[in-house]
Amino acid sequence: MKTSQATFVVETFMFLSILALSACGAKAVNDTNNKEIEVASESNSTPVSQTSSKPEVVSGISESQQKPKLPEPDLELPTLPYEKSKLPTVQKLDEMLIDDAWLEAAYNLVYKEIQVLEEKTETSMSGTPEDQIKAILTKVNGVKHFNGYAQTIAETAIAKFQEKYSDDSEFGEKFRETYYAAEEEINGGVMNDGKHIIKDDVKRREVYSHFTNGYQPSRTSELRSMNDLLEQSKELTENVIGSVVSQAQTDMMVADYRKGKDIADLLNGTINKLNLVAVLNPDHEEITSMISRVKVKRESRMEEIKQALEEYQFPERYTAGNAPSNATDLENRMKTFLSKSKRTSSKNYEVREIRIASKWFDIRHAITNEHLYSQIDFYVAVPSLEESNVLEVLYVTGKTSGPHHNSFDRYSVGGIGQMLVSNL
Repeated sequence: MKTSQATFVVETFMFLSILALSACGAKAVNDTNNKEIEVASESNSTPVSQTSSKPEVVSGISESQQKPKLPEPDLELPTLPYEKSKLPTVQKLDEMLIDDAWLEAAYNLVYKEIQVLEEKTETSMSGTPEDQIKAILTKVNGVKHFNGYAQTIAETAIAKFQEKYSDDSEFGEKFRETYYAAEEEINGGVMNDGKHIIKDDVKRREVYSHFTNGYQPSRTSELRSMNDLLEQSKELTENVIGSVVSQAQTDMMVADYRKGKDIADLLNGTINKLNLVAVLNPDHEEITSMISRVKVKRESRMEEIKQALEEYQFPERYTAGNAPSNATDLENRMKTFLSKSKRTSSKNYEVREIRIASKWFDIRHAITNEHLYSQIDFYVAVPSLEESNVLEVLYVTGKTSGPHHNSFDRYSVGGIGQMLVSNL
């Protein structure tokens, strides 16, 4: 595979989808160095009290989306000590080199993107339940970014290339034929009057020497390699889903040994994680089957879960030394922003309580280290969609439009708990 450098373009748009009630949102996907290329998402998973085991995906908030443009190829065509306009077959050879360069530039970009995706999908899901949810969001956002950006680039480049060449074999065969025709055009080509195109023998030999030094008869495109990258992205997506389903199976194995708040946290967290990853494939049989199993288990332990609900308290504000000094102002800004944002297809968020949950994180480009935007986390309490005396506790990550600590223009969100209204 070719690995020549190409300009790496950061995300130009995001996808926000809503699943009805829990899921999760998170802060920087790589807090150790705060470098990422992330697509913000809004995911609210199906309420655990519903009978359906299949998440309902409805349209949510989204930025204006523009189709990503193909990266410009970095190509220097071979030069000849003669006007190429008088050598039409050589010009045709140059056109094929340009066609291949467009595909190669796209391939180089997609190759780098798949490396970023690999890193994200390998994020460990160990740690606290909250850490696990953040890890899944990292994986899901990585896949969604690749699908919306790199995959679009790849498919556009492939379609452009296949307007002229059905596959790599046809390109290679046509290139070889054109090369030898150009060689004949320079070395032995004659005009209609029977004379050589390049009349001077010394000049003709000079041009031919430059031609053989600058062009080669064999050339393959990156078409097959590009398709391989797309297949790899599908495998990585399936691995993300598989890792969450596998974790859910483990959760179910240990559920019988948990009691009280532990069983409530385990089962609610398992459904949250499954619903979050379901956005990648809402019809995935293993996901829907596992959600159904967890809900059955949850119903069988409802008394303990209700007891845990009565004990749950809204989290305290983050107050470490690196906490923002204008916490109240930021809380009000996020509250206003959420109140104008869709929670479901027909309802906006109704914020009952909000508290800062983290410090600021400056998110940087994974390769160039450019400061892309900043984000900060909040605990948010909103009314349950199912029970009038219950609040859903959400973990919301507010994200800025650029490298500053001011207004928010997007967010990630997910459920981390439930509590009684009377406990607020």
